[in-house]
Amino acid sequence: MNLQEDRRSRRGGGIGGQPALGGHDLAHRRQRIRRRPAGSTRTLRPRDRTHDRGLTELDKPCLIPVISSRADQQQLHSIRMLLEHQDRPVVIRTQHPSSIASDLPQEIERIAAALHRGPEAFRIVFDEGYLEAVEQHRVDALAQSINKVLTAGFTSVSLLSGSTPPKRTNYETHIRPRAEVQLWEAVR
Repeated sequence: MNLQEDRRSRRGGGIGGQPALGGHDLAHRRQRIRRRPAGSTRTLRPRDRTHDRGLTELDKPCLIPVISSRADQQQLHSIRMLLEHQDRPVVIRTQHPSSIASDLPQEIERIAAALHRGPEAFRIVFDEGYLEAVEQHRVDALAQSINKVLTAGFTSVSLLSGSTPPKRTNYETHIRPRAEVQLWEAVR
């Protein structure tokens, strides 16, 4: 492998040789990527950019799409078009799953049917967001949500949360107990 091929493979492989995860659903509505009708996936048309950057020779996808568990038909169509170009896993991210435990399996089934993929094509991310403290009812609901999807055969199921608030003025993180660690240990 020459130097140019090595650079190309690192660039295409994302961070550390792994594909980059990309989702636009958390972007502010005034940001350019959110104003596009198809979101971030519209900018990923295969012939527009990948060929010019020498990424078409890669044997793995450069980007793994991240979609909300409440994605609408237009978003799902964009992801399906991306999957037709090159097969890749898809991350389904559900925000605050402890508060929406009842309909999560149906939402995931709806996405899987719309994308014509089985459970092995998906990675599930439970995003609890900011945690100030861990409450037992929240742990129980989250554990129930996780148990509902664990048996479905997904490639991976991950829990994401944090105890650092969005506005960190005078917030000392090194002297506080980390609520997300308590949540992770409670759910395990």
